[in-house]
Formats: sequence, structure tokens, C-alpha cells
Amino acid sequence: MEKINYEEFINRFFDEELSEGEEKLLFSTLSTDSEARELFKQTGFMKTLVEFSQEDVPQRVDEKIYTAVRRDEKTALPARLKPYLAYATTLLFLALSIFLFLLARNYKEDLNRMKRVVRYQNTALELVVNSLPTVNVNESLPNEIVINKNL
Repeated sequence: MEKINYEEFINRFFDEELSEGEEKLLFSTLSTDSEARELFKQTGFMKTLVEFSQEDVPQRVDEKIYTAVRRDEKTALPARLKPYLAYATTLLFLALSIFLFLLARNYKEDLNRMKRVVRYQNTALELVVNSLPTVNVNESLPNEIVINKNL
């Protein structure tokens, strides 16, 4: 029998899910395979530990849990107020989004107004620059100094 199969059979045995034929097959494997026997012992030991470690919860703990849950229910909003609170929140966010939209639109209008002013100033500056007379530059100097080298 393969390792995976006997591990599965051992787990199913302790879960009481094996048929009689499968139990016989498991015990015949346990009689011949020492590794399977060791796993069977360990699994049985773990099952007994779990069974002995289970304790009943005292009534006092149950009552504490129940009162804590009731206290939380009292502080929570009543179910009939929850839709109204959701509607109010939705209206608040709607009003806020409309306000922010109008504010952004005002900024856009101001920006467009500034662009028009800058274009007008640019046009005026170009007109002033183009209306000035041209400048003539003389290339020759009237008092020219020439230095010659005599050797």
C-alpha cells in the first residue's frame, strides 16, 4: 500500500469513515509496515489529546459574551435610521461635488480671462516694437588708429 493511501486510511479510521473491508486492509498494512504503525500511534495520541483538552465553557463566560453583544446592539444605530443616514450622506456628497464643480468652473473662467489679457498685451507689445524706426549702425570709425610694425 502506498504512503498516501495509508495516511488517508488512518485519518479516515479515526474519523470513523472506513468500511469493514478498508479497516481490514488498514490493519494488515499496519502489521507489515512499521512507518504506518508509527503514524497510527501518533495520530491516535493526537486524537486523545484533543478529546481530553476539550472543556466546557463556564456559564459566566457565555453571559459575558451575550451582554457584550447586547451592549453593542444598543449603541448601534436603529435599523430605521440607517437609510435616512445614507440619504443624508449622499445629499451631502452631492452638494459638495456641485460646489467643487462650480469652483473649478470659476477658476477656468479666470484662467481664460487671463489668457485674453496676456494675448492683448502681447499684441500691443508687438505693435510698439514694430512702430519704432529702424536703427542704422555705422561700421567705420572716424578716428581710426593704425599701428604698423617696423623692423
